Amino acid sequence: MYSIVASVTDTLAIFTVFGNVLAIALIALYLFTKFKKKEIKLSQLLSKHGVLFAWFVSFSAMAASLFYSEYAKYPPCELCWIQRIFFYPQVLILGIAMYKKDKNVTRYALPMAIIGLLVAIYQYIAQMLTAAGNTIIDSFVPCGASGAPSCTEFYFLKFGYITIPLMSLTGFVLITMLLLFAHKNATKK
Repeated sequence: MYSIVASVTDTLAIFTVFGNVLAIALIALYLFTKFKKKEIKLSQLLSKHGVLFAWFVSFSAMAASLFYSEYAKYPPCELCWIQRIFFYPQVLILGIAMYKKDKNVTRYALPMAIIGLLVAIYQYIAQMLTAAGNTIIDSFVPCGASGAPSCTEFYFLKFGYITIPLMSLTGFVLITMLLLFAHKNATKK
């Protein structure tokens, strides 16, 4: 029987694929507008509403992580907790910034997204290296030593590359790029 967890995981995996494509497109658009010094309507839209879109991604990431830990009962590892530290406050910070029309929000939300992004990259690489049989990485991963869940454990693997750390990584890339667009709008004079 097909469970709710499997159904949600399949749906989130599809969204992650779309998020990966969107992240690549956002990076390309950002670099194009940055180096060509040419504005495109989509770039202007993202600059104007980047905080709103970043809030939506952070809210979705928070909801997904809570679904996996509270409903699916997948215990988060230490690196997952660190990533949550950088995801969860974004929902509140970006929400308040939209309400207050605070254009400076990118100055403190962007570093949080970048730190979370780096942790997600580290965990995903560690997970993939462990899956490939590399045991050296075990000494560099803080999880699993004290009976806590392993940072390299797979709860699922979709499309041959999508895991929970990759979903997190995708969310952080999207938030980072959206906040970079919003930062361009905030620094215009």
